[in-house]
Amino acid sequence: MEDPLSYLWGSVIIGILIFLSAFFSASETALTSVSRHKLRNLARKKEEQEEQNEIHIFNQLLTALLISNNLVNILASSIAAVMLSQLIVKESIATIVSTFLMTFLLLVFGEITPKILSRQNSERFFEISMRVIVPLSKLLTPLVTFFVKISNYFVRLFG
Repeated sequence: MEDPLSYLWGSVIIGILIFLSAFFSASETALTSVSRHKLRNLARKKEEQEEQNEIHIFNQLLTALLISNNLVNILASSIAAVMLSQLIVKESIATIVSTFLMTFLLLVFGEITPKILSRQNSERFFEISMRVIVPLSKLLTPLVTFFVKISNYFVRLFG
């Protein structure tokens, strides 16, 4: 990544990943803010043969969002770490700079700001984001099912 153009592309990719993080965070807030009525309607719209209640749908969508958000955050941080380790000779300093820089960027632009905005417009954002999140949840079904089952086990164990 010694070519200046590769640093530009790396920065663009990090920007896209932070945007995706913002979308997933805002979607999570919208999902947790909407009424049960909206979730019931979403559950009815699902094209699956088995009837699913809104809690099951909520758990599936929330898990898909959390998986996706964690993946884009980790990927953005990893790319930043690689880029900075090539720019800053001392690796320990590059790691510290990368950690603080990405923590700041992800908190401000990928978490806090999108969640505040989504909370203010939760109904509208819910309608928009579910057009992406429902298909994403279907795409991630094996992972979602795996994590929901593990989580449900611990909920029963500790709850």
